[in-house]
Amino acid sequence: MSIHPTVQSLLDEIETFLSRTGTSASAFGMSALGDPRFIGDLRTKDRSPSLRTVEKVRAFMRDREERAA
Repeated sequence: MSIHPTVQSLLDEIETFLSRTGTSASAFGMSALGDPRFIGDLRTKDRSPSLRTVEKVRAFMRDREERAA
């Protein structure tokens, strides 16, 4: 089972964010969605997020980057 291109794109964005900020995957999931397993599930292809969830995650990353600037 391969990962959907949209999910892979989101995961790539998240991985870049984690690397840039030094945030752990579980802390990110907890802060962004209240789910510490979110990224682990994406990484293992066990999860296909809804468009609403994708937007929440992207908005969270934008907000954190704007605060850091």
